[in-house]
Amino acid sequence: MSKINATLPPQVAVLLRGALQHELIRACEDAPEARPESLTRAGWRPVLSRLDAAFHGLDVIGWDEPDEQGRVTVALDRTMIEALETDAEHWGWASEQKATESADGRARAVRQLAAIEQFFASLPERPTPLMIPTAAIPLVRECAQEGIPMVAEAMHGTELDLRECSRRLNALADLLDAIGWSEDEEPTEVVDATEHASIVKEVAEPLLEALKTAVGDAQDDEAKRAKAESELRLLSEVYAQASDALGG
Repeated sequence: MSKINATLPPQVAVLLRGALQHELIRACEDAPEARPESLTRAGWRPVLSRLDAAFHGLDVIGWDEPDEQGRVTVALDRTMIEALETDAEHWGWASEQKATESADGRARAVRQLAAIEQFFASLPERPTPLMIPTAAIPLVRECAQEGIPMVAEAMHGTELDLRECSRRLNALADLLDAIGWSEDEEPTEVVDATEHASIVKEVAEPLLEALKTAVGDAQDDEAKRAKAESELRLLSEVYAQASDALGG
């Protein structure tokens, strides 16, 4: 599943808030690495995506710690889990630092680590990520771009209601924002598209069928068949990942 509905105990909610705030700091500290490509939005996309994800988590659990922290029910996403995992590593490290941490400090670190580990153990499963490799990005972009006019056509028929059309158009636009609307905006690293798994799976199906047909039709053209087979393999892997991210 791409997200897990979970109820955070008060202690874990406090730890997650701090972990997400630290993620904001780390993302800002990493921002200078984007400078070689900083004249394009694509160059800043990894940093902006991390900031957006952390902002979302803090919007859900609250930016400020209340006088009395209660239990919080959230749709736990990959960013929240990774922030808690990083926090757990910190507390694990602090619990072993006899030279720099007091006995009380080490005991506190042990308690914080135990709270996170206990919470993770209570989850039914972790979100399965959908990571799109750079070689598959043009194929996914083709799927998404072809999906937009298909939704537009459906708006004039009876296949979809306007609300569903709007949802799909927004989902397609969000996916294209993540992978780039053109080659000039294309990310140079693997793209975490876990939150877009549903629309990726939906739009990949027609192109998968077309590629299967292309492989069959190109039996007498070795180069053409090899290209179609390579594209089919890449898109099939992305489709399988999207299915796993959605729980099957």
